[in-house]
Amino acid sequence: MKAISIGLFLFLAMTAFLEDSAAQQTAQPLAEQNVAAEFQQAAPRLFQEWKTDYATSADLQIFGTEASSADPSCYSSGAAFFFEFAKCTPNTEPVLVSIDVRRTDSLLSPFIGIIVGTVSETCVVARLVPTKGNWSRKHFDRIKDRCLSRSHEECLAAGALPAPKGMTSKCTGGPETTFSFKSEAIIIFKWSQGKWEFEKQEMKEERRIPATLRVAAGAEGLRPAAHISQSAP
Repeated sequence: MKAISIGLFLFLAMTAFLEDSAAQQTAQPLAEQNVAAEFQQAAPRLFQEWKTDYATSADLQIFGTEASSADPSCYSSGAAFFFEFAKCTPNTEPVLVSIDVRRTDSLLSPFIGIIVGTVSETCVVARLVPTKGNWSRKHFDRIKDRCLSRSHEECLAAGALPAPKGMTSKCTGGPETTFSFKSEAIIIFKWSQGKWEFEKQEMKEERRIPATLRVAAGAEGLRPAAHISQSAP
């Protein structure tokens, strides 16, 4: 009788354990479904908040980059070196494309929500040369630390000058031109302490100044765009 009671106890305990495990496994997908549903509901508001910040973001600027022209008619002893900067402005309102929720390995933020939206921008490019009459690597290097990855204003303060117009614009593309940038913004939110919080954003394509723009601007004499005025973030 005692053996039967112990056996029955073990049977009941095992049954209860299996039922509890099954309930937890069922609850887990339900929890994910609830979080996903909540993100779907919150996504339009989160996307609207992101659009407001995006329109004034410092990420819309391209700080000083190195550029050069190997045309021997530009500089007799070799390539001509100069600096390029850009500031971009949204020309259409971003459009929400997709919404997704994924599980992570983090205990603090077990889920991330991902919103993908289209972006379209007009970018104004400004070019500066290291000195008035000499665009050699030597003169470029003298001020590059105060221009590369710095603002347009900082580079001007270091002694650089706007790239000239006229015949020599074929070497740099001239002082200013524009280009269009289109991409998709991938906006990531984390689920933390019962709410969604912005974590980061990435562009599907990198915002960069097309090298071919210099040739087109120099050859066609594109009309200069509005002057850039910007500060480092």
